Amino acid sequence: MNEEMTIELDKQALEAVPIFPLPGTVLLPHTLLSLHIFEPRYRKMMAHCIENHRIIAITMLQERGEPDAHGRPPVFSMAGLGYIRRSAKLPDGRYNAVIQGIARVLLEDEHPPAQCFRRGQAALIEDPPLKTAANCTSIRTAGHALQALCCRAFAHPNGAELLDELGQLEPGRLADTVAATVIDEVYERQRILEATDVLKRIELVSGAIGTLLLNQEFNETEPSVTETNLPRWGIVPGKA
Repeated sequence: MNEEMTIELDKQALEAVPIFPLPGTVLLPHTLLSLHIFEPRYRKMMAHCIENHRIIAITMLQERGEPDAHGRPPVFSMAGLGYIRRSAKLPDGRYNAVIQGIARVLLEDEHPPAQCFRRGQAALIEDPPLKTAANCTSIRTAGHALQALCCRAFAHPNGAELLDELGQLEPGRLADTVAATVIDEVYERQRILEATDVLKRIELVSGAIGTLLLNQEFNETEPSVTETNLPRWGIVPGKA
């Protein structure tokens, strides 16, 4: 599984966080997104982020909907807050970057266009501590069931260590990590991102794993995970 940096978020950065709208891209917490950035406005956005808090909100463009009063295309209000973990500026000004998802955020108010890239005020959405959750027992039970489904879906000698690591994760984070592995359809990923209720999130991801297992039963001649198809645990490439 990807080694994750511990990041202390300066919540003042959420008052005017750069917004990166991307088609067909959802950044889940605790996963990585690799990007190749070539558009001039987003190069400037990257430079701004690197010089300041290194925080960016990755949000998916909506295919339907009207532009706002400034002509900007509609985006989903629930976004993945990312930290620019690594970046490399190329000689021609393009960037290669790795973004680490650190939280869910709700884009509450987008600022008027004062720069070539979008910015807005974002509210941090965090999972409540498990020990204080009213449905703590249900969440734990659902989390253990999800782990058992993962053990069936990713049964492979080389995957044993990864599965052991999954067992150490809090249920909400477990659901996010597994979702980034098994769910490719972007609107399903957006549903997971918008599932702020941990139990609902686990149930959605468990359903996706169940579908994967059903598909495996129809194709029993192929192993569930091969040497070249081990779980990618949320590393997603893209261009912008």
